Amino acid sequence: GADSLALLHVLAALRAVLDLRLVAVYIDHGLRPLEIPAEWACVRAAGARLGVEVLREQVQVHEFAALGLSPEQAAREARYQAFFRLLAEREADFVVVAHTEDDQVEEVLLRLIRGGGRKALSGMRPCSGRVLRPLLGLQKAELLAYLADLGVAHCHDSSNDDPRFLRNRVRNELLP
Repeated sequence: GADSLALLHVLAALRAVLDLRLVAVYIDHGLRPLEIPAEWACVRAAGARLGVEVLREQVQVHEFAALGLSPEQAAREARYQAFFRLLAEREADFVVVAHTEDDQVEEVLLRLIRGGGRKALSGMRPCSGRVLRPLLGLQKAELLAYLADLGVAHCHDSSNDDPRFLRNRVRNELLP
């Protein structure tokens, strides 16, 4: 998505200064088969443009859903399992994800809606173990403007429009 592509561009621009070894990972959840080819092509093109290795990981969301998780939670669990497996295989230090201020607001509201206590108000942390979230202080609109300035196209994840998911109702109906 746009957030992840913006993060990749920022990290690629900083890699010499910060001495980063970057690997971009495209997670194929298998949930939107018609969109996957365009997304994968977009990620591969970005990697080639930036000189960043790109991996495609297919995850089995249905295995996690069979454990009683919602499709969103199952996708998240499968995604992070793949990330941490790759961390170990690559002897890497961190997984860096593109959560934004918008995601933070959604997460806090979701936690409150689901009955979370004081911990719910804390939201996501910029650093949680080996997961880094450097964009938490930026709004998605800022990342979209950054990509537009760079002339970088991105794909839209249609599952973000599906009102069956509570997060999408919060994002598309409550917050606006």
